[in-house]
Amino acid sequence: MANGFIQPRQASPDAWRNWIKQGFELVSRKWPVWIAVMTVCCLVTGAAGAAEPIAEYLTLALGFNLAVVVDHESDWIGMSSRFGSLFRDAVKFAFQVGMFVFLTTIPLNMAITASKAAAVTNESSRVVSAKTANTHGGSDLSTQLAHVYEESGNNLIEWAMILPVGLGFLYPLRSLGAGFIRALAYGQHGAALNRSSILMIAAFSFASVLVFTAFGLYPLIPIVQGFWIAVNYVMFRDIFLGITENRRISAKAANRLDEVQTAVSRI
Repeated sequence: MANGFIQPRQASPDAWRNWIKQGFELVSRKWPVWIAVMTVCCLVTGAAGAAEPIAEYLTLALGFNLAVVVDHESDWIGMSSRFGSLFRDAVKFAFQVGMFVFLTTIPLNMAITASKAAAVTNESSRVVSAKTANTHGGSDLSTQLAHVYEESGNNLIEWAMILPVGLGFLYPLRSLGAGFIRALAYGQHGAALNRSSILMIAAFSFASVLVFTAFGLYPLIPIVQGFWIAVNYVMFRDIFLGITENRRISAKAANRLDEVQTAVSRI
């Protein structure tokens, strides 16, 4: 810690292997909760429209909070209480950063809106029989859901692209009290110190989205997104806090050490 705030450190060269392992362990603990939370976030993002940037950052923040909760709490009451206490920070962060992104990308959003309007106009000019419409009416919902899940995959690809420049650490640093500029600087510093491992994580997350999309496994994308956000938490914990193992695993290891020491003392 320097200047009253935590400083990033350089993790081991193959730290990315442990990050993936620890992230998988966190998601496997309470996998129904992960599926539920990330699916809801996915659906909200798909229906957010112009507010999609806010929904995207809210998803990242809530996923990070869920990783914190699962790492520290074992019972449902403790989990719900801690998650609720962290919810306000997630919403505040999502609106601050999401609105900034929205305002800076207004020209791009206008161009996308115009292209969509042109596509709708061209589509409406086609003559579709009532029979065809009825035939495909039942598949409309599944098509819309596939589109929503695909959007979540696109969001994860964006996350993989911004990760090497430290923006994946922006939320946890902000939630710990760092100002926006300091959080940006510290995040970039942490990413620079661990560039090779972070690039490996970004590459694997990007590839996972491509694989699931190629095989049409859209409903599984929310849990994949949750997994990589859990990995993001593990990365931050290692680089900025020096904690390499999940809390409950560390506790079990300590208990085993105590048991061995007790057994030795009796010899």
